[in-house]
Amino acid sequence: MARALGAAWRFTPGTNLKAWLFRILRNLHLNRARQAARMPAAMSVEELPVELAAAGRALRSAEHEAALKADLAEVVAALRSLPAAFAIPLQLTAIEELSYAETAEVLGIPVGTVMSRVHRGRRLLLARLAVDVR
Repeated sequence: MARALGAAWRFTPGTNLKAWLFRILRNLHLNRARQAARMPAAMSVEELPVELAAAGRALRSAEHEAALKADLAEVVAALRSLPAAFAIPLQLTAIEELSYAETAEVLGIPVGTVMSRVHRGRRLLLARLAVDVR
């Protein structure tokens, strides 16, 4: 109703008020549905392994495969054992979900260096977990 009242000047008297109000409601619903689709679903850490197992058939990234095949504690231990030059960019991009550009800004290094270190960090992590994802 607030949107309809705010846009009351756009309504043409003598036309179908019900259809005009329905159109506002429909557009509001579509906007919220699009916004919800762009946002990742929030979940607790306890739900993470179950969620990864359910989504495992749809996503086949190296990190996802490693998480499916390894215990979460093993993954954390392997991540902590990586050299800081690789672990920090990997953590910022994979766990904190920062973009490469944001990670580069945080670390004060070029974006290409971040991409290279994340790639090498992933490979090191997979090697330490001894996971074959091919």
